[in-house]
Amino acid sequence: MLQKLLYNFDIAIEAIRRNKLRALLTSLGIIFGVGSVIAMLAIGTGAQQEVLSQMQLLGTNNVIIQPVIEQEEGQVDENAAQEEAKRFSPGLTLEDLKSIQSVLPEIEFVSPEIVYETNFIRNARMRTGKLVGVNDDYFNINNFEIIDGSNF
Repeated sequence: MLQKLLYNFDIAIEAIRRNKLRALLTSLGIIFGVGSVIAMLAIGTGAQQEVLSQMQLLGTNNVIIQPVIEQEEGQVDENAAQEEAKRFSPGLTLEDLKSIQSVLPEIEFVSPEIVYETNFIRNARMRTGKLVGVNDDYFNINNFEIIDGSNF
């Protein structure tokens, strides 16, 4: 049994000596294949850790409430001002915020948020961007600090 194993090993070594280029290319293929698998696993693990760290910034005690708006097809508002108001406050109001605070006094911070997507013009260039309106609690909730300037 041991002699057969040594015989097979000798044949393998002899084949490698006779076909050096083939052996080199095979070795390179194995090295690059294993290296690429290790690199992909490292990238996947790094991305997973980044996502988890971003989720930890939100915290386990944070609750985000968003309104769900149903729009009926063919419904048209006659008053343009009402339509504009609905566009900027579709569902939840500041009264809802006060109600949440009064019903649940153990809540430390509550921050309403309004997002307005628009075009900005600077130096004759137009860019699309978002204007986000929040209150002071937003900075406490997200652990943000104003480096320069102040809140409105």
